[in-house]
Amino acid sequence: MNDNPTTAKEQYELGQKYFRGDGVPINYKMMMHWYTKAAEQGHAGAQYMLGSCYDSGYGVGVPQDVEKAAYWYGKAAAQGDKLAQEKFDTEGRFKRTRHGFCYVATCVYGSYDSPEVWTLRRYRDTKLSKSWFGRRFIQVYYAVSPKIVEVFGNKKWFNRLFKPILNKLVRKLQNSGIDV
Repeated sequence: MNDNPTTAKEQYELGQKYFRGDGVPINYKMMMHWYTKAAEQGHAGAQYMLGSCYDSGYGVGVPQDVEKAAYWYGKAAAQGDKLAQEKFDTEGRFKRTRHGFCYVATCVYGSYDSPEVWTLRRYRDTKLSKSWFGRRFIQVYYAVSPKIVEVFGNKKWFNRLFKPILNKLVRKLQNSGIDV
């Protein structure tokens, strides 16, 4: 692994490794460092991820900052990033999201943008967030899951335990009409 990447793509990929714990320990400070370097060079994926980090702030070592979230999402959206474009309404106003990373699912599936994680995020946003119980579940989940992934996310047993559970849940959600 290149410890001093110079291209935006390499910097983004290193940020992703620190986010997922892929070959390195999960380290959100290093993740933010490399995402920022890549984003400043114009990497749309890094700009989107920075927007998401500032949007959620959950467990990634940064405070929630709506202005920074909108700024980085806007940079990515201007480059045609579809996910970033979804963060703005038809008049170009930032639509504040209340939830961030799906920590366990992202760890298990290896990408925040995997179809399975998208299905779970859609369920969270369209169903869970609509009820009192669902909102409490989301609140508790985001309070504990970042630490769980930080401590156990790079353990093989963690994936072996959660992947079958998540696969079954994702299939059930997709069969009920919730999809990417």
